[in-house]
Amino acid sequence: MNIHLDEARNNTLTFLRSLLKKNTDIEKIIFIEDVFSRFRIIYWTQKPYDFDKISATIEKTARPFWSQEYINISVTSPAYDREFYDQSWDEGKEDDEMDSLRILERHRNRRGWFEPFTKPLWLPLDPGNPRTPPIITFYSFKGGIGRTTGLAAFAIDRAHAGERVVVLDCDLDAPGIDRLITGDPTIQAPWGIVDYLLEAPLIELPLTDYKHRCQSEKITGEGEILVFPAGKLDDRYPEKLARIDLNQSTDDSDHPLMRLISRIAAELIPDWILIDARSGLSEISGLVLSDLSHLLVLYGTTSEQSWDGLRYIIERAGKERINRDTPQQPCIIVQSLIPEVKSTPSAQEWFETRSLDLFSEIYYREDPEDPSEREENYWYLTDINDEKAPHLPVGITYSPGLAFFHTLSDIVPDIRNNKDFQALVQKIYDYFKPDV
Repeated sequence: MNIHLDEARNNTLTFLRSLLKKNTDIEKIIFIEDVFSRFRIIYWTQKPYDFDKISATIEKTARPFWSQEYINISVTSPAYDREFYDQSWDEGKEDDEMDSLRILERHRNRRGWFEPFTKPLWLPLDPGNPRTPPIITFYSFKGGIGRTTGLAAFAIDRAHAGERVVVLDCDLDAPGIDRLITGDPTIQAPWGIVDYLLEAPLIELPLTDYKHRCQSEKITGEGEILVFPAGKLDDRYPEKLARIDLNQSTDDSDHPLMRLISRIAAELIPDWILIDARSGLSEISGLVLSDLSHLLVLYGTTSEQSWDGLRYIIERAGKERINRDTPQQPCIIVQSLIPEVKSTPSAQEWFETRSLDLFSEIYYREDPEDPSEREENYWYLTDINDEKAPHLPVGITYSPGLAFFHTLSDIVPDIRNNKDFQALVQKIYDYFKPDV
């Protein structure tokens, strides 16, 4: 009987759970799905164990995805084997049903979604160190809902306050923020982030080659906005994009993306670093939505497609981190494209209810029975009434005047006077400097 991959996977995991319950001789099992979607198994026992019959059973329920490859680690196995395969166990994800079963996924690409940067480059606004600017990533699962305009609104606000803002266009597949935040379409850095990612492993060149300065005082006021474009969109761009390897070890601070941001902080000393992330599940978005960022600004609408994507991101920022004994990643949720009609209140109420339900399920932590056991830096279910609770959305009403314009400088007054955008700007600012 032919079956789909998901069916074969579920059949195998169900069988392994049953096997662990019935066989006390087997201490634990790790199920591996490799880059070719073939299954492998490592199992630990107190003594050598014959797995041939078990393999034959899996073959019947998981054909053709069962590789017939399995490894037994027992007390008689060499120490170096035990140490090597114990690392695989440590890498595996805990099964939802059994502590003695783990799942290890191997991937060809998009490792940033599964093996993100394990720690931030720095704590934001470290006292006495000007080289620790907040890193804020703006993201939407679906494009075209105002994410980049929201980033621009914050950049404009802080620049008009006399601060230096660095903007990174990490929407590598559909670049364009450099043309939005410029003031002069003819001014663009000769190279960009794509070039840096290719060149950094081989040579270190000046950051001035990869950035340009916004020339419009209407946009910057007394401050400064420096833009690192994705790259020059010419005939060479697709070829360069196709050569980028973002699957380098994300535990290594020498990763080209980490190195770029570290150099920006050290050499340019900005007050803020803003990242425009690619929509969907792109490879680079998996990295910039990880611990690299101190705050995620997540855009959504009442569309079910939007919520399907948000669910994945919010669970990653919440439940998955809690399971690793790590506080949730800070985030702000934004409801975009709110219609300017009488139904607006109901649309906002629906969005807020949906947000509360989702955050309660996959972001907030269960409260301990003893309130004294609450840990710092976690959001608990009892915190949902806090006025700063992350599930409470900032609403952005759809404005045709802000949706269609030629240059950002044309709408600076509209953005700065728009109460919705200013509410978002203030919420982001207050997260880092609430007492200023």
